[in-house]
Amino acid sequence: MAGDSWVRVDNKQIKIGPQRMGRPIAFGGEHLTPTDAMVVLGEIEADNKDQALLAIDTVAEQLGLSRTDTATKILTSMAELIQQKVTDLLSKINAQPVYTVKEVLDNKTLAPQFINSIGGPSKLLAPFLAEQFKLPVNYPSRYEVANAVGAALAKPTLEINLHADTERGVLSVPEMDIYESINKSFDLPLAETRALNIVREGAIQLGAEPDSIDAEIVEANSFNMVKGFSGVSKNIRVRAQITPGLIYQLQGEE
Repeated sequence: MAGDSWVRVDNKQIKIGPQRMGRPIAFGGEHLTPTDAMVVLGEIEADNKDQALLAIDTVAEQLGLSRTDTATKILTSMAELIQQKVTDLLSKINAQPVYTVKEVLDNKTLAPQFINSIGGPSKLLAPFLAEQFKLPVNYPSRYEVANAVGAALAKPTLEINLHADTERGVLSVPEMDIYESINKSFDLPLAETRALNIVREGAIQLGAEPDSIDAEIVEANSFNMVKGFSGVSKNIRVRAQITPGLIYQLQGEE
């Protein structure tokens, strides 16, 4: 969900995105966006503000609202969509299967305590997000350029999930389209070594310098698969990644 997502009215309801139809009207585009709503509310300066006002007035007439209420409703709808996307993602994460008794007993679930926001509209959207999530919303002093700075300084990163089944004799890493044969003696240390090698090779393919790659095991488990009264095979799962980080650190403000 971004400031240039397409805004329109469908069945008397505001719809936002997922399509992007070009620049906001206030900046020379042809289709209404949340950025135009911010311009109408006086939060952003733009050369084509008059065109944005006309576009908001058209939507306001369809909804039976004032210009200001329409612009506010667009930003409220945007915050609602963001909140729904976050809720859906957390539901998927918290619904992931567990494989050990310890994981069952821990019963760990993710529940956000605050929101960190970056990007051009962070400050403007903060009150709308705070109202929707009922959580504090934070943004850095240079929120407008935080995305660009982060992209410029971030190391390339990659995560892979290795699964090895010694009964079937198969090792797989779906993210890398890797499927290999293994024997029954394959174990967790071998799986960890193979996962680290694969994630390093993947990082090099993405353009990372070999000397700068810092790979790590995020999670590793080996389960004995029992038939009758004997352990006859192992089910091994390893998650490895290139450790996220910065190419170099910026000096902080005094």
